[in-house]
Amino acid sequence: MKRIIKKLLMKRIIKNYLKSEIEKINQDIPNISSGGCGLFAVYMTEALSKAGLKSEVLMIYKMNALTDRVNNFLRDNKSVTDFKQVCEFNRLAWTHMMIKLDGYLIDSNGVHKTLKRTQYKDCYISDEPVGFELLAEVSSDKFAYYWNETFNREEYKVLLKSKIKELGKNLQKYLVD
Repeated sequence: MKRIIKKLLMKRIIKNYLKSEIEKINQDIPNISSGGCGLFAVYMTEALSKAGLKSEVLMIYKMNALTDRVNNFLRDNKSVTDFKQVCEFNRLAWTHMMIKLDGYLIDSNGVHKTLKRTQYKDCYISDEPVGFELLAEVSSDKFAYYWNETFNREEYKVLLKSKIKELGKNLQKYLVD
């Protein structure tokens, strides 16, 4: 019983810590979820992994008709070139990336229990996680033109990486203590 209570407490502590730190990041870096969500997902999954927390990235998109094709594609872990051809990248309306961690969805807007509490509540979420290599490739500067340009990648990419790396280091210390 003590183990279960301890696990539940740790889950709540991690959730509250991430929520607080993400709010701080948003104060310094505007519009992350408007073109920088992929970068946020890459950096955050790396930080969580280094802290010993297993997470996965899920794709949020608008078209329900392609759900099976999207999930099959993600399951096969094809390259982004295949993704553009097979899943019609431009018409898919790939809206957002979110991190799934212990039953929560995380993005630069915070920590959410479900999509219904986000601006993406009318969208669909992939059943299959986005492979890290595909995520890194799609989030790279090479494919920046696919993403919303509201987020200033040139100005904030390094700062975002630095802040999330620091968040991860602090989380590691937090979990060890």
